[in-house]
Amino acid sequence: MAVTKEKKIQILANLEEEFKNSNSVAFSAYRGSTVADLMELRRMLREAGVSFVVAKKTLIKLAAKNAGLKEIPEESLEGPVAAVFSHDDELAGFQLLKKFGKKNEAIELLSGIFDGEVLDKAKVEALASLPGKQALIGQLVGLLAAPLRGIAGVGHSVVAGFVRALSEVQKKKASEALS
Repeated sequence: MAVTKEKKIQILANLEEEFKNSNSVAFSAYRGSTVADLMELRRMLREAGVSFVVAKKTLIKLAAKNAGLKEIPEESLEGPVAAVFSHDDELAGFQLLKKFGKKNEAIELLSGIFDGEVLDKAKVEALASLPGKQALIGQLVGLLAAPLRGIAGVGHSVVAGFVRALSEVQKKKASEALS
């Protein structure tokens, strides 16, 4: 069924808005996926605050251009393509597509846009392999807290040593008083 011109204009406007409001975009092949697989993928992405949009490649490329992004090379969008827009966590779309692609070979990362740059498949795969935003924040907090824990440990050791010394002095004085 052919898409009307009005519908294409609406799809283009929605895509432009997604490109402008997202932190990153992943492009994925989905040829050979079942409807049930795509519904499961959409649910998983939606729970993570990520949008999944299937549109013609010409509309995707035009929307990206209209949103002020660099032109997407033709080899970055092979076959039927879905665009996955990450709004909160920049890496969520890449990571979820990679995770879902492990159990469903029809879903494959093709390319993406991160920090305004069009990335090839190798770079997108590398981004998908990074820990999530929350894990990275946890690691940073752990690194920042480590010196503080060390200082607290040293302070505790000094105080504990002082208390033990006082205790020994008290015992010695008590034994001298008894004798």
